Amino acid sequence: GYEAGFEETDTVNRLIINPGDHSTEMDNPGMFYVAASRGKTFGKPTAEEPYPKDSAVYWNGPVSTQSIQTVKYKQNGDVCVLVQKRDEWVEYLYDRAEETKRRCSEEWKRQATARVKTAIEEEPLGQHNLDNKIIGMMRQRNEKWSDRRKAEYMVPAGYFNS
Repeated sequence: GYEAGFEETDTVNRLIINPGDHSTEMDNPGMFYVAASRGKTFGKPTAEEPYPKDSAVYWNGPVSTQSIQTVKYKQNGDVCVLVQKRDEWVEYLYDRAEETKRRCSEEWKRQATARVKTAIEEEPLGQHNLDNKIIGMMRQRNEKWSDRRKAEYMVPAGYFNS
């Protein structure tokens, strides 16, 4: 995604983030993190200038260390529902990643990487080549698909040979 910084290629130089009240982060867990992570630098504080002006990220509005660090909890001490859901989703993604690692051999990864590399390096398919590939698939049917074909989708033999 886009980042704020002071290089020639940066479209945006500074972000001014207004986090709203405490409920904003509770309703959007991770919003502060995502917003702050878009800045390439928070500047270089010095003794003379503890709040640097060379920062790409500035905060405006009701923000404090506590509002960022303790946002996970409601006032009664319970974890926010959306934070719980986010944590469950992250756990699910980790489980899926482990399952994928378990199922995918090194050979499979090598082949998948090679296919992606080939697809990226090839010329765009174009309409003519796409038509030819579709016709080729219809002529040389996948045997597993042959069982599933339906009469209403069939064309007479030799239809594409002319």
